[in-house]
Amino acid sequence: MRLVGVVLAGGESRRFGSNKLAYPVGGVPMIVRVVRALRGAGVDEVVVSTRGGLVRELKKLVEPDLYITDEELPCRGPLRGLATALSSVEAPEYIVVPGDTPMIKPETIARLIRIGRKHNATVASPYWKDGFVETLIAYVSGNVGQALRRCCVTRGQIAKASDLQRGAPRLLLVGVSELSEDLREFISVDRPSDLPPQTPKGAPTIGMLSLGGEHSRLFWTALESLHSDPARSSDLYLRESHIYLELGIYHLAYHALLEALGMAPPGKRRAVFERLSALKKLLAARGVREV
Repeated sequence: MRLVGVVLAGGESRRFGSNKLAYPVGGVPMIVRVVRALRGAGVDEVVVSTRGGLVRELKKLVEPDLYITDEELPCRGPLRGLATALSSVEAPEYIVVPGDTPMIKPETIARLIRIGRKHNATVASPYWKDGFVETLIAYVSGNVGQALRRCCVTRGQIAKASDLQRGAPRLLLVGVSELSEDLREFISVDRPSDLPPQTPKGAPTIGMLSLGGEHSRLFWTALESLHSDPARSSDLYLRESHIYLELGIYHLAYHALLEALGMAPPGKRRAVFERLSALKKLLAARGVREV
């Protein structure tokens, strides 16, 4: 089957201070390292999804099979680039990697692909013991691009990169230590001080979590009533959050609760706010990074 590698490269690098994708790590620009890792993992084609203003600069560094610009959709952030790439290039399989993960290795990417295929996952992504999901690293099976575009158009500014995982009928979360012993591979570089990437603190995450279709059904049903019946959408997002909380997937639970709060009618807003506040306290106590 044709396997397309997608590099997300549309960020503005504000915290870095300059185009971080061009910054050399071990003498090689970050984006070049990521493209090489994808090719080494055996992809058939590499697509770079970026902003139009970056194409000329990036072409001086690396020549993938295709550049795609992501400025037409109303959502923001990485989801816009992801939706654009996956809807513009049709393939039975994709592997998505952000351009600012310079330590990721071909064998780690290949391992995620193998695990995703073995478990017949719609989406397979790494996750950490603290409940954080690497939403921008993903094996994707099937043509989900149009569904992601629908998320961008309907959900607008509340759409997030985690919509990929939340909307996946068969979601597989793979413990980072199942994929690599070097956990620096999963670190995204935001600031110059992040270099060289340091091994994250905390216990390694072993094992996998597999979610069936209920979380996805709630997510898509909430999307259908988002504008016509926001109170119903709020209730559905709340039920979706319960699934993640029971499994300790706090990252996705937090996003679902945020949306439940935003859509809640006045009479229910306080109860949802209290649940969200309790989750925030739990995340702070466990030292979970910002989600």
